[in-house]
Amino acid sequence: KFKRTRGEEWDNGGHIQVATCCESLTWQNNGGVYLCRAMNDLLEESVNDGLTLDVQYKPRITTPEGISITTREVQGIIKLNCSANGNPSELTHTWKKDDVDVDVGEDTKYTLTSEGSLHIQAPTRNEEGPYSCVVSNSVGESSITTTLNVEYAATITTGNSITITLNTDQDLVCTADANPRPDGFVSWSREGFDISMHTALFRDGNGVLQIQNVSKSDAGMYTCHADNGIEPAAKTDINVIIQCKYPRGNSATIV
Repeated sequence: KFKRTRGEEWDNGGHIQVATCCESLTWQNNGGVYLCRAMNDLLEESVNDGLTLDVQYKPRITTPEGISITTREVQGIIKLNCSANGNPSELTHTWKKDDVDVDVGEDTKYTLTSEGSLHIQAPTRNEEGPYSCVVSNSVGESSITTTLNVEYAATITTGNSITITLNTDQDLVCTADANPRPDGFVSWSREGFDISMHTALFRDGNGVLQIQNVSKSDAGMYTCHADNGIEPAAKTDINVIIQCKYPRGNSATIV
């Protein structure tokens, strides 16, 4: 929109008329060419001049916000994009993880490209999580967040033995670290025994074997299995030890 105002009056009856343009400019106006034309109807003459707008604005990040990238552990190079433009065009890209600047360089897992993308070499579970890209110039800064999800095979974290008490109801719990963690990816077995006589559950991400009224025959070696679909699957033998309690507070152990 243009605003015209009457300016200085001349002795010969003429005057200056000023046309003011563009009170609210955005990045979309940058580089726009405007033509100014002054006309004199009596003389049937006109003069023209043009100008190109230089609208300065903080970086505009064109990579979408909130992207989630999934990869397998230790597989190649993962690229996190952060494309942007701004005026002035001298942009600085900074990547952060857990609010700490990412250490980029040839001797690290991280490399920053000339376009501002972050390359992660052979990512592990330690590199997963949200990454913030901050782009700045002399006008201001903008940022987006990209989340890296690293999938890896299951590993069993339960120890090699579990102690339970005779004549009580007990839960054998097997825990495993894995990503993803599908329902039922942790389970129990016992060689030479029908384990279906006990109740098998998948509870809070753990494999649970419920044993009611523990007897001496429940002592022995069990196997915990963890398989989330990523090889290799994990299994661990766990020795279940039964502790017997007597009235005077003494105890005995059945292995």
